[in-house]
Formats: sequence, structure tokens, C-alpha cells
Amino acid sequence: MSLRVRALLALASLVLAPRPASSCGGLGCLADDTPGKATGGGQIVGEPGVRFAVEVEDLGEPGSADTFRIAVGDGYSAAGVLVHGNIEVRAGEPPPETRTLRVGAAKRTLDPTVEVAPPDGQVFLGGYGLGAVRRSTGVLGSGAWARAFVVDDGRAAIALVESDNQGAFAAYDLGRGEVGDIDIAKAVEALRPGLRADHIVIASDHSHAGQDLIGVWGGVPNEYLAYVKAQTVAAIVAAYDAREFADLWVGSVGGVVSADATSVLTSQFDDSSCTPA
Repeated sequence: MSLRVRALLALASLVLAPRPASSCGGLGCLADDTPGKATGGGQIVGEPGVRFAVEVEDLGEPGSADTFRIAVGDGYSAAGVLVHGNIEVRAGEPPPETRTLRVGAAKRTLDPTVEVAPPDGQVFLGGYGLGAVRRSTGVLGSGAWARAFVVDDGRAAIALVESDNQGAFAAYDLGRGEVGDIDIAKAVEALRPGLRADHIVIASDHSHAGQDLIGVWGGVPNEYLAYVKAQTVAAIVAAYDAREFADLWVGSVGGVVSADATSVLTSQFDDSSCTPA
């Protein structure tokens, strides 16, 4: 005997194929107002690869129709009434979310264009000593990005932001505009009050193939600083809006540690691995 169950579970129907009880056949032993149980397999109609373990219990309540409790193995449950061999499910909701953390991630490009880096869409690159003037000639690899990661425990949210550039100031001189990291954080809080400015950490990756946002390697257009701010704000807001329940894990690996800090400071100038053959 098969029972068709219309359930809220997965927004689909289940087909139950109960195993016969030892003392009677199928679910017939459950149709006489006598408490009892039968177990079977549940399958989403049209999705043969998705199965559930199902237990049907007759509560033994008198009446023209028997009342059943349906317990599905993944934590869903529903109550139903047996009518002419069909169980019409009247209630069924997924178990409440037990995870407390919600996380979201997003990124926005920082690649320069003619509009934000006039006149040719190129910028000066930072690194390799102060005053060195190196003009970009295009986009390298996947380009430059502002990447944001938001974690929210229901009481407060934090954002960790990584920006592909040589370095940036927390604030800039008057005339540059409100384009520093502090201004970025304040702009985010104004758009999403649930993410406070002092809960936003912005770091530069210090790439020597990254843009000069400080101004000591050739300078930086005001338009590009405003663009970096707008894109970074957009990345953080998008990450905040993308939050969903998740499990959070952390890990670490060992790094290269030199007892002689001098070698770390000077290796960028004399590292033979960076010398063309």
C-alpha cells in the first residue's frame, strides 16, 4: 500500500511506501483507532535521488478519520488525517535555524578607467623605494579588487576588507575629498546602520603592482580616490546584504620567518629570483 502525502516539506509531495508490520499488512493495522506505528521511505515526486526516512504514528484517537503524526528523518514534521488512503498534511515547517552566525562576502573592481584616471586610464604604481615613478600599462592578471567579508552574530556585525593597492590613508588633506578609510567606514554606516563604522577594518595588500593611493610614487587623481571609495563602500554593503547562516571556521599555516629582519627589508632590491635570466 502506498500513501501520497502532500507536504510543505521541500515544497513537494512525498510518496510513502511503508514496510508491513509483523502482525498485520501495511498500514491496515493503524486504521482501527488503535495506537501504532509504521515506518517507510519518503521520496520527493520527480526527484528519485532525494529520499527521507519516515515514521507514521496512529495516535489512536476515535472518529471517522484517524489522526496521524508524520515524522521525517531530517527534522521536518507534520500532522495529517488519513482519508481514503491519503494523508493530507496540515502543518509542516523546517526546524528552526540553530546557527547563530550569518556571513556574507562580495567584491568590486578597482581597475582604473579613463573616467576615473584621466587622461589615459592608467595610474602610478607604488613600491620599490620612495619617489620611483612607474606608470601602469594595463591590467595585470585578474586586476585589482576591493573584497569584503562580513560576520554578524545577531548582536553586532564586523567587516574585514582587503583592498588591492600599495597603501592608503585613513584620511586625506582638505581638497582631496572625504575619501580615506575612515570616510569609507562612515559612508557604510550611513547606508547600513547595523554595521558600525568602528566595526569595519580596511587593509591594503601592499602590492608592488598596485596603485599609488598615497601620492609619493607619482601621485593619484582625485577622481580615482573617489572611485576607490565608492567601490569599496559598494563591496561592503553588498557583503552585508548577502549575509546568510553559516558555520565559521578558522585556520592557519606557518610562514617564512627570518631572524634577520634586514634581509626582509632589502630582499625586494636584491632577490635573485626576481632577476630575469
